[in-house]
Amino acid sequence: MKKINDGLTPQQRWSKLHPKEVRAKLYKWRKNNREKLNTYNREWENKNKEKRTADLRKWRNEHPEIVKEWRRNSYWKHRDSILKQLREKNSELRHIVISAYGGRCTCPKCPETNSKFLTVEHVGGWGAADRKENGHQTIRLYKRLIKLGFPKTFTVKCWNCNSGAHMNGGICPHVSN
Repeated sequence: MKKINDGLTPQQRWSKLHPKEVRAKLYKWRKNNREKLNTYNREWENKNKEKRTADLRKWRNEHPEIVKEWRRNSYWKHRDSILKQLREKNSELRHIVISAYGGRCTCPKCPETNSKFLTVEHVGGWGAADRKENGHQTIRLYKRLIKLGFPKTFTVKCWNCNSGAHMNGGICPHVSN
């Protein structure tokens, strides 16, 4: 009998010659030991967080087209829940900002307190310049206001007072009448 010197054990040699059987056995073992495998994987990931993060980052940088496709598919698969979470987060940010500025219209003759009618106003009419510099997204504005600690260069007005002041040279129609 000829001795094979390929550096493999008999079990490794058999596995190499019978890949379908090996996959079937592996599939069966994983199915029967799912909890054990999940526990092991969680423990390994907790022990090797930095390595795993670095490996994932490296792989993502090497395969940007696959990552882009996965993200696109994931977005469309979970679109409704993603948009629901965004709406909830945006509503929460809006509530925080409006509450921080008093929760009512700052016009002395306007009784509006319904947050659905309130909006953030740039004091002094510099809103166009601010939007040009920082963009038009309201959520960005809310995040910036929270980060800056609610500066006094902003107030809350109702839509009517804000629009009326814009059309009336910076003075609210409630005050000018």
